[in-house]
Amino acid sequence: MGTGAVGSLFAANLSLLDDVEVWAFDLNELHVAAINPRTDQTQLLDGPAFAIAMERLRLAGYDHIVVDAPPVLGSADVNLMTDAADSVVFALRARRSNTRDLRRAIEQLGTNKIAGTVLLQDR
Repeated sequence: MGTGAVGSLFAANLSLLDDVEVWAFDLNELHVAAINPRTDQTQLLDGPAFAIAMERLRLAGYDHIVVDAPPVLGSADVNLMTDAADSVVFALRARRSNTRDLRRAIEQLGTNKIAGTVLLQDR
């Protein structure tokens, strides 16, 4: 299957997410979906539609599906995304993330899906 066909399949599988405007990009066998930044950020993600879209992408033959989510604390959408994910990797900012917030985030998501952490240098 050529990348154009895969990119079209990618976009079609994401069409379930009609509560947000999704832009799909086909970048040489890397397919990227971005939510329109002008979309109302107070709007909650449709959990069942997101789960179905992720399952369709799995069935379409993708080896890895990476979802960049908003911060765990202060976002109910992250819990909906986590329900459909195989695992979660926390990204922490050096000198900005604190132990208390990390513990709260882990309690919010639970420990069974946490695969690890990444420490990002604070600029």
